[in-house]
Amino acid sequence: MVYTVIFEVDIKNNQILFFHTGSLSVKLKAGILYDYEKFLEQFILDNVYEEEKIDPYQNFNIEALRSASVNKRENITCDFRLRPEGNQEYRWFTMSLMLPHGAGGAVGAILDIHDKKMHELEMQHQASHDAMTNLLNRQAFERAVFSYFMQGGKCGAYCLMDVDDFKRINDTRGHAYGDIALMKIAKILTESVPEGTITARYGGDEFCMFLPGMDREEQLEPILKEILAHVKKEEYGGMQLSLSVGVAFYPKHRTGDKNSIGKYADVALYKAKESGKDSYCFYCDEMGEF
Repeated sequence: MVYTVIFEVDIKNNQILFFHTGSLSVKLKAGILYDYEKFLEQFILDNVYEEEKIDPYQNFNIEALRSASVNKRENITCDFRLRPEGNQEYRWFTMSLMLPHGAGGAVGAILDIHDKKMHELEMQHQASHDAMTNLLNRQAFERAVFSYFMQGGKCGAYCLMDVDDFKRINDTRGHAYGDIALMKIAKILTESVPEGTITARYGGDEFCMFLPGMDREEQLEPILKEILAHVKKEEYGGMQLSLSVGVAFYPKHRTGDKNSIGKYADVALYKAKESGKDSYCFYCDEMGEF
């Protein structure tokens, strides 16, 4: 099915003329002038994926086009998902406009880029996620947490976790059992934390979580207790495992070094291990520097 749409926009008079409508909409006819702003609003309302409606409108409303023309922008492009008429599934499209300088008009197209976009998204996912657990990898986790800081996040809890005596399951049951154990623990973590929590496999048998909005021990303790109990109750090839957790809080335990909060959590994790494992520990000043 051909979805390509080609059109021209008269920016001055707020009109759109279609040269080719493909099969994106049976309501649009080539060679007929339409009110551009009304078309755009209805098109977005009827077809575009709910969470992505704002971007095409902000980029392509008539005032945005007039501003782009005055400022001599050459083109505007935006990717979004929409559901063509008669199609039950959303597909990825790109809408592009070329604005010749001083012409007062623009030539545009809406193109189906679904296969290409899905491939790009899959490559991005593979680059940012751990293949075994499907959690974020260490680099993507640190980027996400740092982005939270830079965007003005007020506070958060940084939890570094280590599977106690994990080597034992690999040595006695084999690495396949060890991999299954890590996947089970990853599932427990994702199901036990509030929405918005950033969770990662930090490497080896280490996991990490950042819980935005939490800055007190009493907020976090029920979550940690549930996770530890869940992990200990689960069966791992006839064996039992447990977690040790070290916690630091933002902004209290973050200095000028952007990774310092993780280092404080690591000190607390060491103390949790030292105190007998299967436990959590909150960093305090008495533990000293890393």
